[in-house]
Amino acid sequence: MKNDETIHDRVSQMVDYFGDGKNTVFAKIVGESEANVRGYRANVLPKQPFLEKVVRSLEVSHEWLLTGEGSMTRADEPPSPGEQNHSRELEMCRALLREKDALNLEQAKEIGRLEERISHFQTSSRKQPSYGGDVPFVDLDATRNVSRVRDASISPRTYTELTERPTEK
Repeated sequence: MKNDETIHDRVSQMVDYFGDGKNTVFAKIVGESEANVRGYRANVLPKQPFLEKVVRSLEVSHEWLLTGEGSMTRADEPPSPGEQNHSRELEMCRALLREKDALNLEQAKEIGRLEERISHFQTSSRKQPSYGGDVPFVDLDATRNVSRVRDASISPRTYTELTERPTEK
């Protein structure tokens, strides 16, 4: 802080920085009259509501505004110890969420593998043993009863052809 810097100088710096040096532009930004801003730049001590508007609406450091120490904007300042604790807590929460997401992904993959196995077992339990390659299983104990054929895609004619033995001439 300069020894001769006053709050009027700091208001002027804010007008230059945020309002391009124009009182009217700065006044609109903070919701104040141009006459008040002009007075604060000259010799009138700013009132508490004005100071609060500046700090809240422009992210101006309250310490800089009142004393001239530190940076004008809070974005330029290092986080306070309380804010650092929140940052650490936030990062810990993010790490826990990443771990949870990774675990959920692994569980989803395992569920997919188990569903595939279940489907495979269900499919294989429905299949009947086949004899001679693609020939469907035929229940020979059914005494040639077409209604007992387990594979619905086989026609009665095919059934007869499969179950009858060729006669020798």
